[in-house]
Amino acid sequence: MYLNNDELRYCLDRAVEISEQYKLKHIASDDPRKSVDNLIVTCKDYLNKTVELAELAISKNDSSVWGSYIALPDKYDICYVEDLNFCWKRFVICKEVFHVILEKEDYKNMNLFEHIEQVTIVFPDNESHPSNSVACEWLAEIAAMEFMIPYDTRKKQIERYGENINYRDIAERFKVPLVLVEKYFSEQVMEVLSEFF
Repeated sequence: MYLNNDELRYCLDRAVEISEQYKLKHIASDDPRKSVDNLIVTCKDYLNKTVELAELAISKNDSSVWGSYIALPDKYDICYVEDLNFCWKRFVICKEVFHVILEKEDYKNMNLFEHIEQVTIVFPDNESHPSNSVACEWLAEIAAMEFMIPYDTRKKQIERYGENINYRDIAERFKVPLVLVEKYFSEQVMEVLSEFF
């Protein structure tokens, strides 16, 4: 999937900005397992956006969508499916919070069926040129990972481990799903993001 460099820059800048505000406001903000609850507080205090969480009585095995957010006049509701493990629940909520943080009118698609169809078909295709609402799915994922394990931290971990990088150890330490650690520590992703840091 091709992303516009300006949109990616906006995404990364917002993630860094929110991370800085998080560090200023919360004790133990340097803990590798950053608190998603404190991220929500930061969102409310710094951006004046109220976020409430709701677990849906839907199994992750019965849904291709594990999280979503709903923009209401006075708040945002973040919904997530039940029976996610600790790491996936943290990530899904964090990603949806970054949808709130990155929100722009042209990122929205009110046709949920069309959006899910595009995400499942366009999102995985490396050669695709997605709509803004589909591109935002990846931008929110990138921003969430930038908050949870920033680029500089990933770079230090790669240097520390050398060729014998232990993805499982990193996933456990930062409480991030293993598949995302493998993806964001990959040479390809690190190289693309290196242009922005």
